[in-house]
Amino acid sequence: MKRIGSFLSILVMTIAGFAQIDTSKIYELSLEDLLKMEVITSSKFAQKQSLAPNVISLINSSEIKDFGWNSINEVMYKQSGFFPSQDFERSTIGSRGLPEGWNNNHLLLMMDGIPFNMYLYGTAITNEFTPLIFSKSIEIIKGPGSALYGSNATNGVVTLNTISANDYKKNKLITSVNYGEKNTMFYDVLATFKTKPFAITSSISYNKTDGEQYQSADNSLEIDPQTNLLKTFEPQYDRSGGYFFLKLEGNDKIKGFSMQMHSQITEMKTGHGWLWNIPDKEEKLQDTYHSFILKYQSSLSQSIDAEIVAKYTQHNIDWDLWYFRTNAYYPNGVNEYLNTSVGNVFTRFQLIFKLKKNSVLVVATEPNFFLYSGDKAHYANTDILNATDGYPPFATDMPLDPYLEMIKDKTVSNIGNFVQFSSGNLLGSKLQTTISLRYDTEFFKYIDLNSANNDVKAKNFEEFSPRISIVYSPIEDLSFKLLGVTAFRAPAPTELFGYNTWALASNINELKSERIKSAEFAVDYNMNSYLNIRANMFYTIAEGQIGYSLGNNNLSTNLYDLTNIGTELELLFKKNRLSGFTNASYVHRIDEKIYANELAFVSEHTDKLTWAPAITANAGLIYQVNSFKFSVQGHFQDKVFRRDKDFYTAAELQSLGYTQQPRTAEIAAWFAADATISYKYKFIEFMLKGKNIFNSDNYLVKSMKFPFDYKMEGRRISVGINFEL
Repeated sequence: MKRIGSFLSILVMTIAGFAQIDTSKIYELSLEDLLKMEVITSSKFAQKQSLAPNVISLINSSEIKDFGWNSINEVMYKQSGFFPSQDFERSTIGSRGLPEGWNNNHLLLMMDGIPFNMYLYGTAITNEFTPLIFSKSIEIIKGPGSALYGSNATNGVVTLNTISANDYKKNKLITSVNYGEKNTMFYDVLATFKTKPFAITSSISYNKTDGEQYQSADNSLEIDPQTNLLKTFEPQYDRSGGYFFLKLEGNDKIKGFSMQMHSQITEMKTGHGWLWNIPDKEEKLQDTYHSFILKYQSSLSQSIDAEIVAKYTQHNIDWDLWYFRTNAYYPNGVNEYLNTSVGNVFTRFQLIFKLKKNSVLVVATEPNFFLYSGDKAHYANTDILNATDGYPPFATDMPLDPYLEMIKDKTVSNIGNFVQFSSGNLLGSKLQTTISLRYDTEFFKYIDLNSANNDVKAKNFEEFSPRISIVYSPIEDLSFKLLGVTAFRAPAPTELFGYNTWALASNINELKSERIKSAEFAVDYNMNSYLNIRANMFYTIAEGQIGYSLGNNNLSTNLYDLTNIGTELELLFKKNRLSGFTNASYVHRIDEKIYANELAFVSEHTDKLTWAPAITANAGLIYQVNSFKFSVQGHFQDKVFRRDKDFYTAAELQSLGYTQQPRTAEIAAWFAADATISYKYKFIEFMLKGKNIFNSDNYLVKSMKFPFDYKMEGRRISVGINFEL
């Protein structure tokens, strides 16, 4: 990778002869034209954003580039209702007063309408490991989306619409090289080709960073005898990732057929430690994903469209984890190594009926299968399963039984069926109603390893997800939306079947699906050709939220029910060469219930929002003059309150030999600003970017009773060069 910059430069010079410069017309479009760009995620067919049966936004590739966004996270953090969150080493996305855990599994990520969450954890990979170079636009649904898409679509749905070679008149080559402080680098190359049988789009990306380097206490609660303060260590947050994307779209006789390949490799460390003990040895958390997709879309008649999808994903894990440092418990520390793989098959059979007066009926079934056949290697230097003897160390590394032993060589099946009716103009040109009904059932057999004879048992989860939407548009530039939606998240395989490991603890007998119910009222108004106003109010009940229990390290447990109300306001504007946005959101907790088993560790606050900011606000501006382009953006979030039981009692502090709380009473409010300057000369663009340009110390809350919070990255200045041929 050290020579990749030189390689890209040579590649550009070599291929420059075959390409024509494709000048973007995005700045010649009015805001009105941009808002007329249609979205598909809300209803499975193209609609204006203002008429879609969800609160939905469309972010185009030009805006992504101009603001210097390198990840879905960065895009989402600037949308109203979403905010930065973190758990363990993962940067995640919180939503409407709900902080997000390690898995980031309350958000559904899709590529061209196909679910892309990693089934083993339920994870939506929204950090920089999923590049944006191949994204033509991003559609963002706020709130539940299970009525069409099933599990994980509780807090929102994000769809990346990928670039097609057919989007350009000529072959296209786009390259981007960015390098900044802390060895933060991004390399991207995208090329499109047109042949007689296929339109071909391909990209390759690589990113790397040392992460934020700072000193922090951890849950070892060691005291430095010289200062009588908690000892601090340096968390490991360096990471790297690579991505290969290939899309073939059929032309002529095979039009409607497409194939995609996605190969992704991610490598991280555990940050503050998998068991909150910052490691003193080199770790590796490497996940590799290979997805192969076949899709066929065809019009069976003038009024019937069909879609068939088959997707296979193989997920490989190569983890080398250090749970405890040298001389913590044992001279050599505590280590576990896991090398395994799982597979997932997703299919969809869908029909869209175009009925009279523009009404539409969608009917589909989505069978889905999870496959596991054992580990390639799994061992530890400690008898991590022998609690009776205090987990004694081994003389040498010893093998462990399979990571998901309960379902080894067994299939976890899920079938989702849904139907949706959209009224079109049946109720008149001003009123549209959409009704969606989806039923999901997951079923499997498993080995009950806690029973005397390792009995084989059967279990299933069933969920019904209805949605109703009423959109009233008295005039073309004004619409009102009334939404009633439900959604769910079924427990992921790692939450149900994990065994023989300290990486997680399963809870198959007690764990239930999470559910969310939401009522929403929204307004979308184009005041004139350069100003759009959007506002919405929501009432949300989140039931059975799953998290890691402090009562049993890494046990996945239904922790609590939460009820929030809130409002979101957004302004979009564009006039001549100036464009931008501003938004704000407010959330209030009106009720919650902590489950009985967790009351010893999680205190109940029925009228106080905790672990998430009540107020967030964002703003961004883009200005272009001649060949120069300037952008600036900022994010503000209010203070974050802890729960009462996040603090140590006086007796606990005394037993530690410590006299004060290791953390402040609350996370202070903070503001971060980014700026980008670019200059374009013919097909070359030079960029200077600044992230968190004021280098403010911003923290994200670590929930529950721990002596640390997560420090966000400080200032990052980077330079870049882009080629577009």
